[in-house]
Formats: sequence, C-alpha cells, structure tokens
Amino acid sequence: MHSQGKEGMISKTSDGKDWDKKTFESEIGGWYQDEMGAVVYKNFTNKKMIVREFFERTAFLAEEPKMPQLNWKLTSKKRKIGLFECQKATCSFRGRNYEAWFTTEIPIQDGPWKLQGLPGLILEAYDETKEVQFLFKSVQVPAPNPTNFKIEPSTTGRQVDFETYKRADDIAFEEEKKRITSKSLGRGTSVTITKGTKKHKIELEYEK
Repeated sequence: MHSQGKEGMISKTSDGKDWDKKTFESEIGGWYQDEMGAVVYKNFTNKKMIVREFFERTAFLAEEPKMPQLNWKLTSKKRKIGLFECQKATCSFRGRNYEAWFTTEIPIQDGPWKLQGLPGLILEAYDETKEVQFLFKSVQVPAPNPTNFKIEPSTTGRQVDFETYKRADDIAFEEEKKRITSKSLGRGTSVTITKGTKKHKIELEYEK
C-alpha cells in the first residue's frame, strides 16, 4: 500500500516499507486545501481569466494571457436537467474531449471551470472518460442581493505569471519534497519521495 497525494507523491521509508495513508498524514501533515479552494474568475467585459489552484500546500494564482476560445460543436440531442431543457455540445480542450449540456433558458454564455462560450449556461459537463465531471445541483434566480452582488478575484496565494503556473505542480512538488526529506523522523530513518501519475490533472496540455 502506498500513500499518494494530490500531485502523486509516494513515500517509502529507508527500510523499504511504504507508509500507509494514516502514518503519512500524521508524520508529514497530509495534503492542504483551504476553504476557498480552486477558483476560476472570469471577467467577460475585460476578457480576463484568473485561476487559483492548490498544488501540494500552496495556492497558485495566475492570469491567463487571453480568454480561452473553445470550438464547440452543437448537436441535435436534447434532454432535461432539472426543470431546464438542455442541448448537447462537444469540444476538445487542453487534452480532453468534453460533452456539455447547456440551456438557452438561462442565456448566459458561461459554465463551470473554464468551460464557456455556448449560447446558454452549461449545467453539466464531463470528459469522455468521466474522470472530470461537473454536475448541476441548483439555480437560484435572482441571485441574493443582486444590486450589491459583486465577485472579485482572489488575491490570496502565490501570484505568478501563467508560464510559471503551468509548471506549478513540479515547483510545489520539489518544495514539498525538500520539506519532507528535511523533517526529523527519528534516528536512522529516511524517506524517499517519488512523483506518481499526473492523470488526475484537468488540463493535460496547453496551447502552444
């Protein structure tokens, strides 16, 4: 049994035994996530997108160079999600093939995460492997206190340029590896840290 965290850290003691998850978290501190978590801020007026995501213990923030353009293909398939009539659309985006269901009954060209650009709000979306899924829960109309309702981008975290952000998993991994291996674990005991798969990452590749 091995312990594998968000970026695939695998721990092994000097006697060749894997730490179980409970031991790993009690000795090293587990994997950190604050209440805000991962956030994607979109300003369609200014064509601005700011992303916030945790890599190991650190929240990285970066502004995308430009608002991503998704080349959606509309289909004739329709179904209801909750009370809304939805239509299916597909696209390929950063290494994944997505299926999305949007409704023109809410004429907002937005959706979960970085998915947007359809003629209605995306209520449900997932990639073809179902490894990434965004599922509809509820819609509140109008929004609470609509006249005073304003969303500002987060400023809490390590602010970097987008090229650095694309390498954030490797940067955070090396920092965490250094922190773990320098931690006192008792005489004669050491830990070897290796990096596991990145398959869980939402964005498998970026535009060149």
